[in-house]
Amino acid sequence: MKIAESPVYQGTMERALKDRGKREFFEQYLSEKKSDVEKTQEESPSDEKKSPVMEYYGFVMDRIKNGDPKYQIGGQAMSVKEWDRLVEKIDKCIDEIREDQEERQEKLQEKKEQEDRKEEQ
Repeated sequence: MKIAESPVYQGTMERALKDRGKREFFEQYLSEKKSDVEKTQEESPSDEKKSPVMEYYGFVMDRIKNGDPKYQIGGQAMSVKEWDRLVEKIDKCIDEIREDQEERQEKLQEKKEQEDRKEEQ
């Protein structure tokens, strides 16, 4: 079987073309909006209106091209969403361990109380 005939390869290529189409659509859409914003700004003399709109445009374009910003954490770079997911998983594990420890402590306490009662009798 040739690589091009492989269903995995075909699926990957279809996905890549679909993603490229989405990216091209958004870039075209944003460039149209940018030209609209620039026309509006040329018509309005106020510098206050130019700056925030263009900053937001730059922010949106950067997000489309590069995705979420990643921050270096140790030997790994993670986005804020990835970091939040990791922290949630860790918190969940810590809570489970805490519950297990409380159950063990209760069992030990009951066992100790039973032994004390036996000794008293």
